Amino acid sequence: ALMWYCFIMYWAIKLMPYGKCTLAIIGILPMTMQQVVSYNYDSVLLGICFFLFAYLMNFIYTEKMIKFYDWILLILMTVAIATIKFVYLPIIGLALWIPNYKFGGKRNKILGAIGIVVAGGVVLLYTRLSAIQSSVTLSGELISGEGAKISIEYCIQNAKLIVQMF
Repeated sequence: ALMWYCFIMYWAIKLMPYGKCTLAIIGILPMTMQQVVSYNYDSVLLGICFFLFAYLMNFIYTEKMIKFYDWILLILMTVAIATIKFVYLPIIGLALWIPNYKFGGKRNKILGAIGIVVAGGVVLLYTRLSAIQSSVTLSGELISGEGAKISIEYCIQNAKLIVQMF
């Protein structure tokens, strides 16, 4: 985990157009280090997030044009983040600061954005499908012997009761 994080942080720091020391210091903060050396997915997730941030900042502040392989890389990073922990997906919003001419026009920027959103959304729905299904289906099972499990379907069917409870 630490080897992956060091490898990806090296490339993230190398890509940053400015603020390399700031990114390096954030990358070695005690809480960040504790997360990336433990046996979990955070080394992959935080590494990809730092790299995505540096990658987008590189496009914002340099004259580099966005090529087809850049779109593929952005989609892969979005899919990886959506698979692991989707709350980090707003980082991709930095792409809105990239000027239209670097995409080859406003139309290409919009099409690329749609592609990224669709890819992230499909992965998010696929990975969270069981949780969505269990929250939509009505279950009459007892939780602690006192009340039934309340789901979204139950709330929709008994909207008046839910409003009265609130």
